[in-house]
Amino acid sequence: MPDPILKIRGLRIGFPIDIGYSFVVDGIDFEIEEASIVGLLGESGAGKSLIAEAILGLTKTPPARVEGEILFKGSNIFKMNDAERSKIRGKDLAMILQDPTSALNPVFRVGDQVAEPIEIHLKKDKKTAWQMAIDILKNMVGIPSPESRAKDYPHQFSGGMKQRVVVGIGLSCNPLLLIADEPTCSLDVTIQAQILELIQKLVSELGTAVLYISNDLGVISQMCKQVMILYAGKIVEKGDVDLVFNDPAHPYTKGLIRSVPRLGIRKLDPIPGTIPSLGEYPEGCRFQARCPMAFDPCVRTPAPPFFRTEAGQEVACWKYSRLLKK
Repeated sequence: MPDPILKIRGLRIGFPIDIGYSFVVDGIDFEIEEASIVGLLGESGAGKSLIAEAILGLTKTPPARVEGEILFKGSNIFKMNDAERSKIRGKDLAMILQDPTSALNPVFRVGDQVAEPIEIHLKKDKKTAWQMAIDILKNMVGIPSPESRAKDYPHQFSGGMKQRVVVGIGLSCNPLLLIADEPTCSLDVTIQAQILELIQKLVSELGTAVLYISNDLGVISQMCKQVMILYAGKIVEKGDVDLVFNDPAHPYTKGLIRSVPRLGIRKLDPIPGTIPSLGEYPEGCRFQARCPMAFDPCVRTPAPPFFRTEAGQEVACWKYSRLLKK
Protein backbone atom coordinates (compact mmCIF):
# COMPACT_ATOMS: atom_id res chain seq x y z
CA MET A 1 0.00 0.00 0.00
CA PRO A 2 1.36 3.46 -0.91
CA ASP A 3 1.80 6.03 1.82
CA PRO A 4 -1.14 8.43 2.35
CA ILE A 5 -0.79 11.66 0.42
CA LEU A 6 -1.62 13.58 3.61
CA LYS A 7 -0.79 12.47 7.14
CA ILE A 8 -1.51 14.64 10.20
CA ARG A 9 -0.16 13.73 13.62
CA GLY A 10 -0.81 15.56 16.91
CA LEU A 11 -1.86 18.85 15.31
CA ARG A 12 -2.46 21.59 17.88
CA ILE A 13 -3.16 25.25 17.09
CA GLY A 14 -3.23 27.66 20.01
CA PHE A 15 -3.71 31.39 20.47
CA PRO A 16 -2.45 33.55 23.34
CA ILE A 17 -4.77 34.36 26.23
CA ASP A 18 -4.09 36.09 29.56
CA ILE A 19 -2.21 33.05 30.84
CA GLY A 20 -0.40 31.00 28.20
CA TYR A 21 -2.17 29.60 25.15
CA SER A 22 -5.62 28.21 24.51
CA PHE A 23 -5.56 25.43 21.91
CA VAL A 24 -8.49 25.88 19.55
CA VAL A 25 -7.42 22.78 17.61
CA ASP A 26 -6.09 20.06 19.90
CA GLY A 27 -4.67 16.62 19.08
CA ILE A 28 -5.84 16.10 15.49
CA ASP A 29 -4.75 12.86 13.77
CA PHE A 30 -5.92 11.63 10.37
CA GLU A 31 -4.76 10.46 6.95
CA ILE A 32 -6.03 10.87 3.39
CA GLU A 33 -5.25 8.34 0.67
CA GLU A 34 -4.94 9.13 -3.03
CA ALA A 35 -8.21 9.16 -4.99
CA SER A 36 -10.35 9.42 -1.86
CA ILE A 37 -12.73 12.00 -0.41
CA VAL A 38 -12.67 12.45 3.36
CA GLY A 39 -15.26 14.65 5.04
CA LEU A 40 -14.65 16.99 7.98
CA LEU A 41 -17.97 17.88 9.58
CA GLY A 42 -18.80 20.22 12.44
CA GLU A 43 -20.74 23.33 13.32
CA SER A 44 -19.39 26.84 12.84
CA GLY A 45 -16.53 27.61 15.20
CA ALA A 46 -15.36 24.00 15.50
CA GLY A 47 -11.96 24.74 13.93
CA LYS A 48 -12.46 23.24 10.46
CA SER A 49 -10.97 26.17 8.52
CA LEU A 50 -8.05 26.45 10.96
CA ILE A 51 -7.07 22.89 10.11
CA ALA A 52 -7.29 23.69 6.39
CA GLU A 53 -5.10 26.78 6.80
CA ALA A 54 -2.51 24.76 8.72
CA ILE A 55 -2.34 22.18 5.92
CA LEU A 56 -1.61 24.99 3.47
CA GLY A 57 1.01 26.47 5.77
CA LEU A 58 -1.00 29.69 6.20
CA THR A 59 -1.19 29.72 10.00
CA LYS A 60 0.56 32.85 11.25
CA THR A 61 3.15 31.99 13.92
CA PRO A 62 3.18 34.12 15.98
CA PRO A 63 0.59 34.97 17.22
CA ALA A 64 -0.58 31.36 16.76
CA ARG A 65 1.35 28.46 18.23
CA VAL A 66 1.41 25.31 16.12
CA GLU A 67 2.51 21.85 17.28
CA GLY A 68 2.56 18.41 15.66
CA GLU A 69 3.30 17.57 12.04
CA ILE A 70 1.57 17.68 8.69
CA LEU A 71 3.16 15.42 6.07
CA PHE A 72 2.25 16.08 2.43
CA LYS A 73 3.77 13.43 0.16
CA GLY A 74 6.12 12.61 3.04
CA SER A 75 7.39 16.18 3.56
CA ASN A 76 6.56 18.14 6.70
CA ILE A 77 4.71 21.35 5.78
CA PHE A 78 5.96 23.05 8.95
CA LYS A 79 9.60 22.43 8.07
CA MET A 80 9.34 23.89 4.56
CA ASN A 81 10.46 27.45 3.88
CA ASP A 82 8.23 29.95 2.08
CA ALA A 83 9.71 29.16 -1.34
CA GLU A 84 9.15 25.43 -0.93
CA ARG A 85 5.55 25.94 0.17
CA SER A 86 4.91 28.32 -2.73
CA LYS A 87 5.96 25.64 -5.24
CA ILE A 88 3.28 23.21 -4.10
CA ARG A 89 0.55 25.60 -2.95
CA GLY A 90 -1.89 26.21 -5.80
CA LYS A 91 -0.48 23.33 -7.85
CA ASP A 92 -0.14 20.04 -5.96
CA LEU A 93 -1.98 21.38 -2.93
CA ALA A 94 -4.97 23.64 -3.61
CA MET A 95 -7.94 25.01 -1.73
CA ILE A 96 -11.41 26.23 -2.56
CA LEU A 97 -12.17 28.99 -0.06
CA GLN A 98 -15.66 29.41 1.38
CA ASP A 99 -15.78 33.23 1.13
CA PRO A 100 -15.40 34.24 -2.53
CA THR A 101 -15.55 37.96 -1.77
CA SER A 102 -12.35 37.90 0.28
CA ALA A 103 -10.73 35.21 -1.89
CA LEU A 104 -10.80 37.29 -5.08
CA ASN A 105 -8.65 40.39 -5.58
CA PRO A 106 -11.00 43.28 -6.45
CA VAL A 107 -8.47 45.12 -8.66
CA PHE A 108 -7.69 42.27 -11.09
CA ARG A 109 -9.88 40.84 -13.82
CA VAL A 110 -11.46 37.50 -13.09
CA GLY A 111 -9.78 35.83 -16.06
CA ASP A 112 -6.34 36.96 -14.90
CA GLN A 113 -6.94 35.46 -11.46
CA VAL A 114 -7.90 32.10 -12.94
CA ALA A 115 -4.96 32.23 -15.38
CA GLU A 116 -2.34 33.21 -12.78
CA PRO A 117 -1.76 29.74 -11.23
CA ILE A 118 -1.69 28.24 -14.73
CA GLU A 119 1.10 30.64 -15.72
CA ILE A 120 3.07 30.13 -12.51
CA HIS A 121 2.73 26.41 -11.96
CA LEU A 122 2.07 24.97 -15.42
CA LYS A 123 4.55 27.36 -17.08
CA LYS A 124 2.13 28.49 -19.78
CA ASP A 125 2.47 31.79 -21.65
CA LYS A 126 -0.13 34.50 -21.01
CA LYS A 127 -2.17 33.82 -24.14
CA THR A 128 -2.37 30.08 -23.52
CA ALA A 129 -3.14 30.57 -19.84
CA TRP A 130 -5.92 33.03 -20.72
CA GLN A 131 -7.52 30.56 -23.12
CA MET A 132 -7.26 27.79 -20.52
CA ALA A 133 -8.91 30.11 -17.98
CA ILE A 134 -11.80 30.76 -20.35
CA ASP A 135 -12.20 27.02 -20.88
CA ILE A 136 -12.30 26.49 -17.10
CA LEU A 137 -14.92 29.21 -16.65
CA LYS A 138 -17.05 27.76 -19.44
CA ASN A 139 -16.76 24.01 -19.10
CA MET A 140 -15.76 23.45 -15.48
CA VAL A 141 -17.84 25.95 -13.54
CA GLY A 142 -20.50 27.05 -16.03
CA ILE A 143 -19.92 30.80 -16.36
CA PRO A 144 -22.06 32.07 -19.29
CA SER A 145 -20.31 34.12 -22.01
CA PRO A 146 -16.88 33.38 -20.51
CA GLU A 147 -14.95 35.27 -23.19
CA SER A 148 -16.48 38.56 -22.08
CA ARG A 149 -17.03 37.77 -18.41
CA ALA A 150 -13.36 36.87 -17.98
CA LYS A 151 -12.59 40.54 -18.60
CA ASP A 152 -14.88 41.67 -15.77
CA TYR A 153 -13.89 42.39 -12.18
CA PRO A 154 -15.17 40.53 -9.09
CA HIS A 155 -17.60 43.31 -8.12
CA GLN A 156 -19.43 42.71 -11.41
CA PHE A 157 -20.24 39.13 -10.38
CA SER A 158 -22.95 37.88 -8.06
CA GLY A 159 -22.00 35.93 -4.95
CA GLY A 160 -22.74 32.61 -6.63
CA MET A 161 -20.74 33.56 -9.73
CA LYS A 162 -17.79 34.58 -7.55
CA GLN A 163 -17.94 31.19 -5.86
CA ARG A 164 -17.79 29.47 -9.24
CA VAL A 165 -14.67 31.47 -10.09
CA VAL A 166 -13.02 30.48 -6.80
CA VAL A 167 -13.81 26.84 -7.55
CA GLY A 168 -12.25 27.25 -11.00
CA ILE A 169 -9.06 28.68 -9.50
CA GLY A 170 -8.79 25.77 -7.08
CA LEU A 171 -9.21 23.21 -9.85
CA SER A 172 -7.10 24.99 -12.50
CA CYS A 173 -3.90 22.94 -12.01
CA ASN A 174 -5.51 19.55 -11.29
CA PRO A 175 -4.09 19.34 -7.73
CA LEU A 176 -2.99 16.14 -5.99
CA LEU A 177 -4.82 17.24 -2.84
CA LEU A 178 -7.81 19.56 -2.90
CA ILE A 179 -9.14 21.15 0.28
CA ALA A 180 -12.74 22.10 -0.39
CA ASP A 181 -13.93 24.43 2.38
CA GLU A 182 -17.70 24.77 1.93
CA PRO A 183 -17.21 25.06 -1.86
CA THR A 184 -20.91 25.17 -2.74
CA CYS A 185 -22.32 27.18 0.16
CA SER A 186 -23.56 30.11 -1.99
CA LEU A 187 -24.53 28.20 -5.15
CA ASP A 188 -27.96 27.20 -6.36
CA VAL A 189 -28.72 23.48 -6.32
CA THR A 190 -28.12 22.99 -10.06
CA ILE A 191 -24.62 24.49 -10.02
CA GLN A 192 -23.90 22.82 -6.68
CA ALA A 193 -24.59 19.44 -8.28
CA GLN A 194 -22.29 20.30 -11.19
CA ILE A 195 -19.43 21.30 -8.88
CA LEU A 196 -19.80 18.19 -6.73
CA GLU A 197 -19.83 16.04 -9.87
CA LEU A 198 -16.69 17.83 -11.10
CA ILE A 199 -14.86 17.14 -7.83
CA GLN A 200 -15.85 13.47 -8.01
CA LYS A 201 -14.59 13.37 -11.61
CA LEU A 202 -11.20 14.71 -10.50
CA VAL A 203 -11.00 11.94 -7.93
CA SER A 204 -11.96 9.13 -10.31
CA GLU A 205 -10.00 10.26 -13.39
CA LEU A 206 -6.93 12.00 -11.94
CA GLY A 207 -6.61 10.36 -8.54
CA THR A 208 -7.03 13.65 -6.69
CA ALA A 209 -7.45 13.36 -2.93
CA VAL A 210 -10.04 15.66 -1.34
CA LEU A 211 -10.59 16.95 2.18
CA TYR A 212 -14.21 18.11 2.02
CA ILE A 213 -15.08 20.54 4.82
CA SER A 214 -18.74 21.24 5.51
CA ASN A 215 -21.52 21.48 8.05
CA ASP A 216 -23.98 19.99 5.54
CA LEU A 217 -24.63 16.35 6.43
CA GLY A 218 -26.40 15.71 3.12
CA VAL A 219 -23.44 16.79 0.98
CA ILE A 220 -20.96 14.91 3.18
CA SER A 221 -23.03 11.71 2.91
CA GLN A 222 -23.19 12.11 -0.88
CA MET A 223 -19.52 12.95 -1.46
CA CYS A 224 -17.45 11.08 1.13
CA LYS A 225 -16.64 7.50 2.07
CA GLN A 226 -15.01 8.49 5.36
CA VAL A 227 -16.06 11.26 7.74
CA MET A 228 -14.60 12.92 10.83
CA ILE A 229 -16.86 14.75 13.28
CA LEU A 230 -15.14 17.80 14.79
CA TYR A 231 -16.26 19.52 17.98
CA ALA A 232 -14.42 22.45 19.59
CA GLY A 233 -11.15 21.55 17.89
CA LYS A 234 -11.26 17.82 18.65
CA ILE A 235 -12.33 14.91 16.48
CA VAL A 236 -15.00 13.07 18.49
CA GLU A 237 -15.98 10.38 15.99
CA LYS A 238 -14.64 9.04 12.69
CA GLY A 239 -15.27 6.15 10.36
CA ASP A 240 -17.25 5.03 7.33
CA VAL A 241 -19.77 7.74 6.46
CA ASP A 242 -22.75 5.36 6.19
CA LEU A 243 -21.88 3.78 9.52
CA VAL A 244 -21.41 7.09 11.34
CA PHE A 245 -24.62 8.62 9.99
CA ASN A 246 -26.81 5.51 10.30
CA ASP A 247 -25.49 4.34 13.67
CA PRO A 248 -23.86 7.36 15.36
CA ALA A 249 -21.96 6.66 18.58
CA HIS A 250 -20.93 10.02 20.04
CA PRO A 251 -23.67 12.14 21.67
CA TYR A 252 -22.56 15.13 19.57
CA THR A 253 -22.94 13.20 16.32
CA LYS A 254 -26.37 12.04 17.44
CA GLY A 255 -27.30 15.65 18.20
CA LEU A 256 -26.16 16.85 14.77
CA ILE A 257 -28.28 14.22 13.02
CA ARG A 258 -31.33 15.04 15.16
CA SER A 259 -30.94 18.70 14.21
CA VAL A 260 -31.38 18.04 10.47
CA PRO A 261 -34.83 19.03 9.11
CA ARG A 262 -36.80 16.02 7.88
CA LEU A 263 -40.11 15.58 6.08
CA GLY A 264 -43.00 15.07 8.45
CA ILE A 265 -41.22 16.56 11.46
CA ARG A 266 -42.32 20.10 12.26
CA LYS A 267 -40.17 20.73 15.32
CA LEU A 268 -36.38 20.45 15.23
CA ASP A 269 -34.37 19.01 18.09
CA PRO A 270 -31.30 21.30 18.32
CA ILE A 271 -28.28 20.76 20.55
CA PRO A 272 -28.60 23.14 23.53
CA GLY A 273 -25.90 25.73 24.20
CA THR A 274 -22.96 26.78 22.04
CA ILE A 275 -19.35 25.79 21.42
CA PRO A 276 -17.13 27.17 24.22
CA SER A 277 -15.17 30.32 23.40
CA LEU A 278 -11.40 30.68 23.24
CA GLY A 279 -9.93 30.20 26.70
CA GLU A 280 -13.11 28.62 28.08
CA TYR A 281 -12.51 24.99 27.11
CA PRO A 282 -13.29 22.74 30.09
CA GLU A 283 -11.01 20.05 31.46
CA GLY A 284 -11.97 16.62 30.22
CA CYS A 285 -14.45 16.26 27.38
CA ARG A 286 -15.14 19.56 25.65
CA PHE A 287 -18.74 18.54 24.92
CA GLN A 288 -19.61 17.84 28.57
CA ALA A 289 -21.68 21.00 29.21
CA ARG A 290 -23.99 20.25 26.25
CA CYS A 291 -24.07 16.48 26.55
CA PRO A 292 -27.25 14.78 27.86
CA MET A 293 -25.22 11.67 28.72
CA ALA A 294 -22.34 13.32 30.64
CA PHE A 295 -21.24 11.60 33.85
CA ASP A 296 -18.42 11.97 36.35
CA PRO A 297 -15.44 10.82 34.20
CA CYS A 298 -16.36 13.38 31.53
CA VAL A 299 -15.51 16.15 33.98
CA ARG A 300 -12.87 14.68 36.29
CA THR A 301 -10.61 12.86 33.82
CA PRO A 302 -8.59 13.97 30.77
CA ALA A 303 -10.19 14.17 27.36
CA PRO A 304 -11.21 10.66 26.25
CA PRO A 305 -9.08 8.69 23.77
CA PHE A 306 -10.64 6.84 20.85
CA PHE A 307 -12.51 3.60 21.48
CA ARG A 308 -13.60 1.33 18.64
CA THR A 309 -17.27 0.40 18.67
CA GLU A 310 -18.60 -3.03 17.78
CA ALA A 311 -19.90 -1.55 14.54
CA GLY A 312 -16.43 -0.31 13.58
CA GLN A 313 -16.21 3.46 13.95
CA GLU A 314 -13.90 5.19 16.42
CA VAL A 315 -15.44 7.40 19.10
CA ALA A 316 -13.88 9.63 21.76
CA CYS A 317 -16.39 9.17 24.56
CA TRP A 318 -15.88 7.84 28.09
CA LYS A 319 -19.18 5.99 28.07
CA TYR A 320 -17.49 3.37 25.85
CA SER A 321 -14.45 2.90 28.09
CA ARG A 322 -15.93 0.14 30.26
CA LEU A 323 -17.45 -1.84 27.42
CA LEU A 324 -14.96 -1.65 24.58
CA LYS A 325 -11.29 -2.16 23.92
CA LYS A 326 -9.18 0.64 22.50
